[in-house]
Amino acid sequence: MKTIGMLESAEPDQHQQAFLQEKRREFESRQVSEPDDDYPSSAILCKKCQTRAVVNLDNCLTCLNCGESKCS
Repeated sequence: MKTIGMLESAEPDQHQQAFLQEKRREFESRQVSEPDDDYPSSAILCKKCQTRAVVNLDNCLTCLNCGESKCS
Protein backbone atom coordinates (compact mmCIF):
# COMPACT_ATOMS: atom_id res chain seq x y z
CA MET A 1 0.00 0.00 0.00
CA LYS A 2 2.97 2.31 0.61
CA THR A 3 4.33 1.67 -2.89
CA ILE A 4 1.09 2.74 -4.54
CA GLY A 5 0.73 5.82 -2.34
CA MET A 6 -2.24 4.82 -0.19
CA LEU A 7 -0.16 4.98 3.00
CA GLU A 8 2.49 7.54 3.86
CA SER A 9 5.97 6.41 4.79
CA ALA A 10 6.67 6.30 8.53
CA GLU A 11 10.17 7.71 8.04
CA PRO A 12 10.93 11.14 9.53
CA ASP A 13 11.02 14.11 7.17
CA GLN A 14 14.15 16.28 6.68
CA HIS A 15 13.29 18.62 9.57
CA GLN A 16 12.76 15.69 11.95
CA GLN A 17 15.99 14.02 10.77
CA ALA A 18 17.96 17.21 11.42
CA PHE A 19 16.41 17.52 14.89
CA LEU A 20 17.25 13.88 15.68
CA GLN A 21 20.85 14.31 14.49
CA GLU A 22 21.22 17.39 16.71
CA LYS A 23 19.89 15.49 19.72
CA ARG A 24 22.16 12.52 18.95
CA ARG A 25 25.23 14.81 18.85
CA GLU A 26 24.13 16.40 22.13
CA PHE A 27 23.71 12.98 23.76
CA GLU A 28 27.04 11.68 22.48
CA SER A 29 28.88 14.79 23.68
CA ARG A 30 27.52 14.22 27.20
CA GLN A 31 28.53 10.54 27.08
CA VAL A 32 32.09 11.23 25.93
CA SER A 33 32.81 13.90 28.53
CA GLU A 34 35.50 12.96 31.00
CA PRO A 35 34.43 12.19 34.56
CA ASP A 36 35.64 14.44 37.37
CA ASP A 37 39.14 13.45 38.46
CA ASP A 38 38.27 14.23 42.09
CA TYR A 39 35.89 11.27 42.38
CA PRO A 40 36.36 7.51 41.85
CA SER A 41 35.92 6.16 38.33
CA SER A 42 33.16 3.85 39.61
CA ALA A 43 31.06 6.83 40.77
CA ILE A 44 27.63 7.32 39.18
CA LEU A 45 25.63 10.47 38.39
CA CYS A 46 23.91 12.26 41.28
CA LYS A 47 20.29 13.13 40.50
CA LYS A 48 20.40 16.18 42.78
CA CYS A 49 23.59 18.00 41.74
CA GLN A 50 24.21 16.30 38.34
CA THR A 51 27.81 15.40 39.25
CA ARG A 52 29.30 11.95 38.70
CA ALA A 53 30.15 11.54 42.40
CA VAL A 54 27.75 8.96 43.90
CA VAL A 55 29.51 6.03 45.56
CA ASN A 56 28.45 3.18 47.83
CA LEU A 57 29.46 4.02 51.41
CA ASP A 58 28.49 1.46 54.07
CA ASN A 59 25.82 -0.02 51.75
CA CYS A 60 24.32 3.41 51.16
CA LEU A 61 24.55 5.43 47.92
CA THR A 62 26.03 8.79 48.87
CA CYS A 63 27.08 11.76 46.74
CA LEU A 64 30.59 12.95 47.56
CA ASN A 65 29.81 16.37 46.06
CA CYS A 66 26.54 17.47 47.67
CA GLY A 67 26.04 14.84 50.39
CA GLU A 68 22.74 13.51 49.03
CA SER A 69 22.14 10.05 50.47
CA LYS A 70 19.56 7.32 49.89
CA CYS A 71 19.76 6.39 53.58
CA SER A 72 19.07 9.74 55.21
